[in-house]
Amino acid sequence: AQGRVEAPQGWTSNYFSSPSGNIRCREFVKRNLMACLTLNDNFAVIVPLYGKSRKQRNVGALQFPRGPTLYYGEKWRDAGRFRCKSSSDGMRCWSIPTGHGFFISRDIYDLW
Repeated sequence: AQGRVEAPQGWTSNYFSSPSGNIRCREFVKRNLMACLTLNDNFAVIVPLYGKSRKQRNVGALQFPRGPTLYYGEKWRDAGRFRCKSSSDGMRCWSIPTGHGFFISRDIYDLW
């Protein structure tokens, strides 16, 4: 199943939020993208399934519902596609096939 969380809650979703609620993430399955947005400045980072990560200020048509909370230390995955990990310093997500990904927090981001 797509978008499985390796967490005690047992929920399945392709979108989720950080415990603080400031970071919202979503897998855009049909677009082959994983993206996270910070609500404090509407700054987004995106990693395609195949390709390099990028930052984006205006996400336009990409919607980020609040979704279930991915607590610190928990992981989200879509088998063979994307993986994310929540931590107290921010959210890390990456493409499993390429290893490209990003880190995002309230104040900083990093792309690889």
